[in-house]
Amino acid sequence: MPDFSLSSPVSNAQDRYLTSTALSAGWQRFRQRALYLIILLTIAMMIAAFPRWLATEFFTEGSAFFVILSFIAVITGLVINRGLINVAINESRGQKTGWKSFLCSPADLLRYLVVYVLLTIIVVFGYLLFIIPGIIWQLKFQFALYLTVDKKMPAIAALKESAKITKGVKWDLLGLELIILVLNLLGLLFFVVGLLITAPITMLAKAKAYDLLANKDRFENLKKIS
Repeated sequence: MPDFSLSSPVSNAQDRYLTSTALSAGWQRFRQRALYLIILLTIAMMIAAFPRWLATEFFTEGSAFFVILSFIAVITGLVINRGLINVAINESRGQKTGWKSFLCSPADLLRYLVVYVLLTIIVVFGYLLFIIPGIIWQLKFQFALYLTVDKKMPAIAALKESAKITKGVKWDLLGLELIILVLNLLGLLFFVVGLLITAPITMLAKAKAYDLLANKDRFENLKKIS
């Protein structure tokens, strides 16, 4: 039977621990590495957008060069997105990163693409089932991409592991996602420039939530101490 449940067996106080810890860690790491993260995110977004801009500005839609550049834009976007997840995970662990974080083998990129496609299909199908299943499945499987980047898990294993580590904390993850959404909307209101602050913070916060849940024993011990 599909799992449509958002119920959590842990207490509200313990639930709030994940959200508060992730957001606090995201903010603290951003304070330490603000300039680097802002520059990295700006350049990464420019590189990701460049092939698409080139195609639309200088070539007719449907032409050979337009198609080639559109394909390059897709590949570039995948590499950038994968690299940003890699940066976020390692920075959330206190490790300094650089442009090498964006390097990956064709096998790594293919594995990421397969997980991305499967995750998109699952979530879109869920939203077609009156929205609620889509929200639940998005929360349930959201860390599959992190697992395939961090631990090089194949698609099915990553989806299963994501379902496992998010079990019992979906309400907390929903709260975290809503806070991330609000913060990034506020960033947009400040002439988009605010996103250069809110995007790195929320990116790091989500990576920290992943890191806590991926190390569930440590997470449970920390909750008991808090």
